[in-house]
Amino acid sequence: MATEALRGGLPSNLPEDVLKELKANAAKLCAPGKGFLAADESAGPWLRAGHSEAKKIPDTAENRAAYRGMCFAAPGLSEHISGVILHWETLFQKDANGKALVEIIQENGIKPFLPKSFKLQKAGLITASRLSRPPSPRAWLVALGLPSMATEALRGGLPSNLPEDVLKELQANAAKLCAPGKGFLAADESAGPWLRAGHSEAKKIPDTAENRAAYRGMCFAAPGLSEHISGVILHWETLFQKDATGKALVEIIQENGMLPGIKLDKAYDKKGIWGTAVGPLGHPEVSTKGLDDLQERAAQAYKQGARFAKWRNVLQLDPEKGLPSAVAIADTVHVLARYASICQSEGLVPIVEPEIVPNGKHDIYYCAKVTEEVLAAQFKALSLHNIFLEGCLLKPNMVKNGIDGKRVDHETVAALTVRALLRTVPPALPGIFFLSGETALDEDNEEVATINLSTMNNKFKGKLPWHLSFSYGKALQKTCIVTWMGKDANVGAAQKALKSRGKANSEAVFGTYKAGSCPSVGTDGNVKQAAGPY
Repeated sequence: MATEALRGGLPSNLPEDVLKELKANAAKLCAPGKGFLAADESAGPWLRAGHSEAKKIPDTAENRAAYRGMCFAAPGLSEHISGVILHWETLFQKDANGKALVEIIQENGIKPFLPKSFKLQKAGLITASRLSRPPSPRAWLVALGLPSMATEALRGGLPSNLPEDVLKELQANAAKLCAPGKGFLAADESAGPWLRAGHSEAKKIPDTAENRAAYRGMCFAAPGLSEHISGVILHWETLFQKDATGKALVEIIQENGMLPGIKLDKAYDKKGIWGTAVGPLGHPEVSTKGLDDLQERAAQAYKQGARFAKWRNVLQLDPEKGLPSAVAIADTVHVLARYASICQSEGLVPIVEPEIVPNGKHDIYYCAKVTEEVLAAQFKALSLHNIFLEGCLLKPNMVKNGIDGKRVDHETVAALTVRALLRTVPPALPGIFFLSGETALDEDNEEVATINLSTMNNKFKGKLPWHLSFSYGKALQKTCIVTWMGKDANVGAAQKALKSRGKANSEAVFGTYKAGSCPSVGTDGNVKQAAGPY
């Protein structure tokens, strides 16, 4: 990929050929089944071997060269060793035959490696002081028995006041939400979801509490929906609503085999953060409200049947204005970490959503850079607030070009999105559930979101440590809404449309979705969706 794609969110003055060489050598050092021989002692290694007779060997330059030359020339050593870490002296030493020790290492199929970041021009040397450990698959943790270990093991290095039963419940519910092939139905709009569907006819449906309950009750009761949906995110109103027969919507969700969740943020004020620039949304940078009474509302939601929660903070992109600002990023990650800690204290699995909206003219590489910066800051904040990652989930934006920016293909979206996640998201987190994000009026939001997700899971199958899935609102419901149109006679067809799109996204989680195989309303009737907080 291009230099900008290689760099992602990392500022660098290095040219593309150097970046590629660094990546290639790191990959060679991480060859399957191989590790390093650390031969970088300043004195003879026998002095540190802890053996009474060995320490009697004279510590001379000749003996050090002889011993190390013998080791480096061991036949077949490269079957198990990918790199040898040298002391500065050894880098220039030769054996008794006058052959450079570095050359012996190279001829034996191994890379020479220095313990410090010396700036060398000598070919064949890797001059890095450390290597990042690749993320371990979540299955390794399960194989080690970590989920069933004692409280301290569950917490790891995170101090916590939560008792063992709460930690276990959080982890168990997070695991249920990350069931293979399943994702979330985001039904947490404050108004009727048809107002945000971006469809000219659908927006004419009267936005009443009765219509909202009728539509959502129909969706939640769709036969077989739990084959593809593990959790449903509700608005506060919906948490207490009943259908026309008097049955609680939460109960309908539970009986249909899904977990109820709750949106706990109170959106944002468009007046924004004083002193910040106006972004593509037409208002300054914003801070999401709702922390003041969150403890009480989280406890009430749990009592009402919710087992997970969601909180959305919004960031805008504008490279010319330097958006998002450091102030907005710092506020976003702090507020989300505070929310997550309060949720876990009340038994709710928190979904952390630092959304970078796609509005604007920026290219995909600027989005990649900022996404990495935001996610790195987010997990630092979660660590600072002692969040139990095994009982926490992430809902990020995909890395995409701005709606009015230069378009790229699905493969580029998939590659840059996954790269951003691998660079920033700890493998202890069980699941990542993408928001679909707004798309241009000539794009089919449902299809684009499904294809992007499927491309990621297909291209990186077996290489990711988390459940990579969906948390879609409009991208799951648009065809369903247009099919329903507020009429009881259309309920069966609308439920079938919702389940079909759920199935399509379930296939995307497995990386097997075939573009166009799921019926969609497409771009017919597309209009700009309702803007602002929801």
